[in-house]
Amino acid sequence: NHWRFGSRNGFDDKSDSMLGGVILTPEGIERKIRESGGSERDIRDALADPRTASRIIKAVQERAIDKIGILCLSEFADHPRLWREYANRGCGACLCLDVGRMIAADRLHIPQEMEYSDAQQHRWNPEVQDQLAETGATLLRKNKKWDYQKEWRILWPDGVGSHRMPVDALRAVILGPRLSEAKRRRITTWVDSGPWNPMPVIIPSRCPR
Repeated sequence: NHWRFGSRNGFDDKSDSMLGGVILTPEGIERKIRESGGSERDIRDALADPRTASRIIKAVQERAIDKIGILCLSEFADHPRLWREYANRGCGACLCLDVGRMIAADRLHIPQEMEYSDAQQHRWNPEVQDQLAETGATLLRKNKKWDYQKEWRILWPDGVGSHRMPVDALRAVILGPRLSEAKRRRITTWVDSGPWNPMPVIIPSRCPR
């Protein structure tokens, strides 16, 4: 019952969760440099350098946004297009999760609904006190062309990696429409050997092959 929280670097949409910029003020730049132990010369150089903004954007993207673990979910359990795009054209399995159980086990990491918008990407404001919400404004928005996915995400600020999930959260496993009989048996064995309580049901996809 370990679930993989990946980085946005592995997404198929390379514009997903990319910063649209950073809101900077001279006072903010000076304060950040002082907080990091910079000298007066460092401050003058940063304020005079036209590349400062782009460097800060890159640093925030790489050190904050790209380091957050993300588990992507969908409202749809058996969607033909999702099978094609995320399960090797139906040669996979769909895990159906009980969101209520997940929230009851861990109220800090709950699924959050994606916003679909073609507006300009979010500009990060380092002066905002709630930096987790500020980061979420970047990680929880995608272009409208993806709205057919009805996606939700669980964000894990502690980082990318595998994290334990509640044993009662997995309610069903849907077998992909193009799975071979041997792989169906293998997935069934995996489910039967897990710690699940109650044991999830295993059902075939209703989508055509």
